[in-house]
Amino acid sequence: MKKVIIIPDSFKGSISSVEAANIIEKAVKQKTKAITVKIPISDGGEGFIKCFKTFSKGIITEVDAHNPYMEKIKSSYLIINNDTCVIELAKTAGIELIKDRGNPLLTSTYGVGEQIRDGLLKGYKHFYIGLGGSATNDGGCGILSALGVKFLNKFGYEFIPTGRTLHLIYDIILDSILSQAKDASFEIFTDVKNPLTGENGATMVYAKQKGASLEMLSVLESNMCFLERLIQNKFGCNTAFEGAGAAGGASIAFHCFLNSKFSNGIDAILKIIKIDDLIKDASLIISGEGKLDSQSFQGKVIDGIAKKAFQFHIPFICICGQIQDIVKNNYPLGLTEAYSLMTESMTLEDALHNTKYNLEQKVKEIINQYL
Repeated sequence: MKKVIIIPDSFKGSISSVEAANIIEKAVKQKTKAITVKIPISDGGEGFIKCFKTFSKGIITEVDAHNPYMEKIKSSYLIINNDTCVIELAKTAGIELIKDRGNPLLTSTYGVGEQIRDGLLKGYKHFYIGLGGSATNDGGCGILSALGVKFLNKFGYEFIPTGRTLHLIYDIILDSILSQAKDASFEIFTDVKNPLTGENGATMVYAKQKGASLEMLSVLESNMCFLERLIQNKFGCNTAFEGAGAAGGASIAFHCFLNSKFSNGIDAILKIIKIDDLIKDASLIISGEGKLDSQSFQGKVIDGIAKKAFQFHIPFICICGQIQDIVKNNYPLGLTEAYSLMTESMTLEDALHNTKYNLEQKVKEIINQYL
């Protein structure tokens, strides 16, 4: 009996990884008698919790928190193995929470810190943190504030810094950090390799998609450079590490002030879910995401799966909302073929609205070529 591994990421702005997996499975079942294994996947961004929930007997815990604009919301995290909190930054500090209201001068990661604090106060000492899809550019100051770190201005007043006010930080007081945070361990999952500052840094590469205008970029970059110098001078922390620019610089909060280990998102998750055991006897692997471009092959979901497909000599196809800036000659080893759901006659709005239908039809159209 043929076996098909269905392992999609989310189609951002359209359908979740779980929805995509269900649609693909339905189409495969309608056209073949193959056994299917569904693995909704994430590299640290949207769908991070759902990915872990699929492969564990985890318990979802609700928590009162704040979104990027400090508006009260109900958020959640996952408890696995009775000792580990799985936290998805996008659940409280994600761009999807504020849609077209993005402004990284004003947004905060405070809600992420509230999730961590809730877990710490309940006695959990291990944390998996997915850094992806953020609406922020605050260097993780919001996270630290929620954990008790005090940021003082030159007049001695405490405040919660955002991208607009990082340059007003006169002193950082660590003595008041939640005591439980000192004994906890954090594993950070991210697909971002960008530095904190500079032309390839958090601001210049990602702030535009978070709502920053060209005028905002110089302010955000200047303020982030200020924060970087302050941390280097006061604490002697090296901020020049790969991935420091993840989630608007939230990486440095974990790297410099919390006991953290950094992992490539997709590679670490594939190892945790024991992907080798799942795919070793597969006949075909199907994945997908909203947009396939050159960045998709730089440590992200498609790249990680392609490595496994190549290792086990399994055909691997990717079905995406749209394909940009790549041709077949640029495919990574292991990727057999990539298909776009978007045609020349479609508008982006139409494509997003019809993703579910188009995805199902595309799978039905091509599946028999591979089984």
